[in-house]
Amino acid sequence: MYVSVFVKLAEVTYLKNFNHESVFSLIGAFKGVAAIGHILVKDALESVDYVEYGLSNYSLLVQDTGNSWHEYEQNINKLEDKFRAILTNNKSKRYEVG
Repeated sequence: MYVSVFVKLAEVTYLKNFNHESVFSLIGAFKGVAAIGHILVKDALESVDYVEYGLSNYSLLVQDTGNSWHEYEQNINKLEDKFRAILTNNKSKRYEVG
């Protein structure tokens, strides 16, 4: 699913036909890939023998992973909001590429 979004993005960028749908498809694909990555990291952490690793180290790692995820979500949502603001002021709904 995400591969087709990235392939389509490459095509529209090559053809210099990058528009608002391209931007939001790309952001959505990034969100999806990041969510899958986050789930994989959480699953990997759950399989760690935290007694052997050290409970305090393990707790810090879990907390840092959660903090990083929340920071990513905030930043990607801000980016999406910025593109929406640009779209509101850009009546042509097209973006110039390189």
